[in-house]
Amino acid sequence: MTLSWKRLSAIMQKEWKDFLRNAQVLVMVLMPVIFAFVFSKIPVDAGEEGEAYIFLVMPVLMALTMTGAFVQAMMIAEEKEKNTLRVLMLSPATSFEVLLGKSVLSFALTLLTIGGCVAVSGQTIGAPLLFITMSILSVIVFVALGTVIGLISKSLQDTSITGLPIMFLFLMGPIFSPMLNIDWLTTVLNIFPTQHFMNGSEQLFQGGSFNDVKAHMLNIGIWMVGAVIVSFLVYRKKRFD
Repeated sequence: MTLSWKRLSAIMQKEWKDFLRNAQVLVMVLMPVIFAFVFSKIPVDAGEEGEAYIFLVMPVLMALTMTGAFVQAMMIAEEKEKNTLRVLMLSPATSFEVLLGKSVLSFALTLLTIGGCVAVSGQTIGAPLLFITMSILSVIVFVALGTVIGLISKSLQDTSITGLPIMFLFLMGPIFSPMLNIDWLTTVLNIFPTQHFMNGSEQLFQGGSFNDVKAHMLNIGIWMVGAVIVSFLVYRKKRFD
C-alpha cells in the first residue's frame, strides 16, 4: 500500500479549510462539551456517586455520534453536492489516501471533544489509558460509519434522513435498553458499540481493570474492523458508479 504524504496533506488542508467555513460543524463539535458542563452541575445524592459516570458517558456518546459520525457524513455529502468528491475519486490519490485524509480531521475533532467533555465534567476516571483506548477505538468506528452515511447520501440534506435515525439508535439505545420490554430489540441494542462503551466506562469508574473491560473492547474492536472494511467497499463502489 503506497502513501503519498503530499496528496494526504493536501486533502487534510482542504478539510480544515472547509471545517472553518462551516458553522454547523462547529456547533456539532461544541454541543457535547456544553452538555458535559451542564450535567456536571447536577447534584448527585449521597450513596449514588457510582451512577455519576452517566453524566460524562452521555456527552461522550454524543461526541461519538454527532462529532464523529454526523460531522464526517455532512462533510462528505457536502463534497458530493459540489462534485469535488468525484474529482477526488478520479484523481491519482488512492482509496486509502482519500479516506484517511478525509477522516483525520473528524477523528482529531472527536477526540478533542471527548477530552473537553472529560475536562469540564470534573470527574476522575479510573485506568485512564483504558478509557482513552476505548475512546480511540470508538471514534474510528463512528468516523467510518459517518463516511458510509456520507457516501450513500445523495445530498447534504439527505444525511439527516439517512443518518439521524441510525445515530439516534446508537446514542439513545444504551439509555433506553434497560427500560424496554422487547427482547429482540434489547438483544440488538446490547450488541451496539455504544452499549459496550457505556458498560466498559461504568466498570472503569468503579475501579475495574483490563480484565473487566476486555470483552467490551473486543466488541468495539470488531465494530471498528467491520466499519472500516464497509467504508472502503462503499467508497470503491461509489468510485466506479
